[in-house]
Amino acid sequence: MSIPTLPFGRTGHSSTRIIFGAASLARVGQDVADRTLELLLEHGINHIDVAISYGDAELRLAPWLQRHRQDFFVATKTQQRKAPEAREELHRSLDRLGVDHVDLWQLHNLSHPIQ
Repeated sequence: MSIPTLPFGRTGHSSTRIIFGAASLARVGQDVADRTLELLLEHGINHIDVAISYGDAELRLAPWLQRHRQDFFVATKTQQRKAPEAREELHRSLDRLGVDHVDLWQLHNLSHPIQ
C-alpha cells in the first residue's frame, strides 16, 4: 500500500503525506537504518527530513542515497543564522549525506525573531 501524495508547495514534487523524520536514525547502526529505509521504499514514502544536528542520521542516510537518491525528496536544515556559517553547515551536510544537492534547505528551530 502506497501513501497518498500531494504537491509540495511550488517545488513540482509530489510528496507523500507522511514525511520521514530522520532524527530517528541519530543513534542506530547502519543495519537498523537500512531496514527502516527499506520500509520507506516499500510504502512509497518519498520525502526525508534530516538535519546536521540529528547525530549520525546524515551518515546513516548516505549509503542509501547513493543507491536511491532519485526516489527521495531530501530536506535538511541549519541552525546557523549568518550566511557564511549556514553555508559551511550546508556543505558539511552535503558531504555527510554524500549528495551534491538537497531539495529543500530550511532554517531549523526558528523560534525567536532576533535569533
